[in-house]
Amino acid sequence: MLALFAAVALEGTASATDPPACPAGGTDRAAVVCEINAARAAVGRAPLRSRSSLTEAARAHSADMVARRYFAHDSPEGEGPADRAWNAGYMRHAESWRVGEILLWSRGAPLTAAGAIGMWLESPSHRRILLSPRYRDVGAGPVPGAPLGDDGAASATTITVDFGRRR
Repeated sequence: MLALFAAVALEGTASATDPPACPAGGTDRAAVVCEINAARAAVGRAPLRSRSSLTEAARAHSADMVARRYFAHDSPEGEGPADRAWNAGYMRHAESWRVGEILLWSRGAPLTAAGAIGMWLESPSHRRILLSPRYRDVGAGPVPGAPLGDDGAASATTITVDFGRRR
């Protein structure tokens, strides 16, 4: 079972470098960010900087979706990507900001970071967020588990990726 959720964006300079060599296999945070930057480099986009505040917001959202059995950009209480980034301190001291988010969950065959990025790139709304020159920062939050049941799915993974830009 695989679920992609529509990307959400709330309201550059291109760089033509070789894509970085990313570690093969896993879906840890560093591998997801590396694969995102490799995809961006392949189309001449500048790499995104990993930000601990966005990483924490993304990881906490993935964990919350798994723990409380939902799959959405907004929590059951209505907290969305901008709320989570704000609460994690991302917008602190910013005069203006932009936040975007993409989600994915998979169960069955083990998911790799490259596989996740490949699926997002095949979806126009996810691709638009992932490759947008409007973002400068990123935080990836992969966690084990499926948000919509199936406790027995040992290889289930839920991933939230938050994108941002502050001025």
